Amino acid sequence: GYPQIAEQIDALSVIRSLVSKEGDHERGTYFVKTGYRPVPALKHPSVGAVLARMRPSQGVEIPQHVSLGSSQWPARGGFLGPQFDAFKVYSPGRGIPNMRARVSGDRRDRRIRNLELLSRDFRHYRQVQAAATQHRETIERALRMMDSEQLRAFEIDDESSALREAYGDSDFGRGCLVARRLVEQGVRAVEVTLGGFDSHVNNFGVHRARAAVLDPAFATLVRDLRERDLLDSTVVLCIGEFGRTPTINPLDGRDHWPSGF
Repeated sequence: GYPQIAEQIDALSVIRSLVSKEGDHERGTYFVKTGYRPVPALKHPSVGAVLARMRPSQGVEIPQHVSLGSSQWPARGGFLGPQFDAFKVYSPGRGIPNMRARVSGDRRDRRIRNLELLSRDFRHYRQVQAAATQHRETIERALRMMDSEQLRAFEIDDESSALREAYGDSDFGRGCLVARRLVEQGVRAVEVTLGGFDSHVNNFGVHRARAAVLDPAFATLVRDLRERDLLDSTVVLCIGEFGRTPTINPLDGRDHWPSGF
């Protein structure tokens, strides 16, 4: 009957009525991520930064705002401060470089103590600069993260080959899988970037190739979240910074169209 069918369907809303006055990639991305048009005098926080600031998860030792993939304009903390900038991982699923100590035991401890001596001297004579750079806080967060078991959320080697294949052998597919693992750990906001949709030429071929990457990863992410009872507590948003023109240009392409997308 219909109730059983309904239980098998994930509720995804397709919204086609977005409107923007920003037809430039950088400005459009800023608008979508912050809800504000860019102005020179103020840097607004992205929605992920706001969530990390206002609704932090307790007991999470890894960053609570993460950007996966090679975005030109990753989400920023804006006026909330650089501590809420997205933690950037350019090649998701392959671990994080420089997160494993190259020395251990007493030698590592001596290095940390020596660094603290230098940092303390710097803070004593340059209090304003030390506060602005957040050098001490950054080191403390890095050391806590390096020693945390939660760091394994950035690795996917222990996932089944069938699941990794379902997400797709691409940075975006691996990024979506890492995103699910991060959500499981309690990370508050994760963005995964897939570029290449700027189809001024050969629109249909370009989008067909991009859809072959996007569709399996996105569908598997939604299914994976549902099967792990995480979908009801997770907002999943798939969006671009603007749409494409409803007409086809002489190069068989479609141009920027923020007027409705």
